[in-house]
Amino acid sequence: MNKSTSFVGILAILFSTMIYGSFGVFTRHLSNGFQPLSQQYSRSIFILLFTGIYILIYKNKKNSWVKIKREDLRWFFLLILSSLFDVVLIFIAFNHTSIATSYFLFYSSIIITGMVLGRFLFADKLDTMKVVSLTLIFLGLVLVFSLEVNNKNVIYLFLALLSGISVGAWNVFSKKLSSKYSTEQIIFVNFIFVAIVGFIISLLFGENLPIHIGFSDLAWLVGFSIAGLLAMALVIIGFRYLEAQKASLLMPVEIVFAVVFGYLFYGELISPSTLAGGVLIFIGAMIPNLNKNWIKGFRNKRMNDA
Repeated sequence: MNKSTSFVGILAILFSTMIYGSFGVFTRHLSNGFQPLSQQYSRSIFILLFTGIYILIYKNKKNSWVKIKREDLRWFFLLILSSLFDVVLIFIAFNHTSIATSYFLFYSSIIITGMVLGRFLFADKLDTMKVVSLTLIFLGLVLVFSLEVNNKNVIYLFLALLSGISVGAWNVFSKKLSSKYSTEQIIFVNFIFVAIVGFIISLLFGENLPIHIGFSDLAWLVGFSIAGLLAMALVIIGFRYLEAQKASLLMPVEIVFAVVFGYLFYGELISPSTLAGGVLIFIGAMIPNLNKNWIKGFRNKRMNDA
C-alpha cells in the first residue's frame, strides 16, 4: 500500500467522520416530522433511489454493477447482517440509559471490533504506535463521556456495545468486498435489506407512517440521505486503502466534529474536559497513520539541531 493511496484513505475516513459528526444536526431538524425508525427506513429508500439511478447511468461505463461471485455471498451476508439492527439497538440504549454512557460503549466497541477483525481477517499487527493510539483515544473517551453501570441498565449497555460491534464489523467487512465490487453496488445491495427490515421493525414498534410531512422536513430528509450516502461511500473507500485497524482508529474523530457542530449550530458549550478529550482522540487517531519517514525525519532534524 503506497503513500498516495494511504493518504486518500486517511482523507476519506476523516471526511466521513465530519459528515457523521453532522448527523445530530439533521436528526434534530427531523425529530418533529419523523420518528427514529421511520426516519431510518425513509433515508434508506432515498439512498436506494440515488444509488440505483447512478448504477443505471454508469452500469456499463464504470462497472457499477457486476455479478456477485458465490465465494463473496458470505461477506455480503455478514455486511447486511451487521447493518440491520445497529440503529435500533443504539436507539433502545439511548432511551433506557444515559446517552454519554451509551456513546462511550458504542465508540469503544467500534474500535475494539475493528482491531480484532483487522487482526483475524487481514493479519493487521498491533504495534507500539497503535497501542499509544488506543490509550489516548480511550482517555479521550473517558474525558468526553462517562460510564454509569448499575443492575437496571446492564442489558441496555449490552445493546449499546452490540450496536458498536455491528458498526465496526460493517466497516471491516466492506474491505473484503471493496476491491471486487463498486462502492455503489455494495451500498445498494446492503440497503435493500436495511429498508425492508427497518420498515418492519418500525411497524412492530408502533410508529406511524411518515405520510404527512412538510416540504422542509422532506428537504432535510433528502439532505440527510445524501450525507449518509456520502459518509458510507467514504468509509468504504477509506477502509479499501488503509489497514482495517488504522481506519478503525480514525473513526472516533466523529466525536470531535459532533462537538464542533453542536457549538456552531446550537451554541452548546464545550467544557474543558470535552475539549481535552477531543484533542486526545484526534491525536490518538492520527498517530498510527503518520508516515514513519516523517517521524524519522523529525527525529533526525531534532538530533542535528541539538
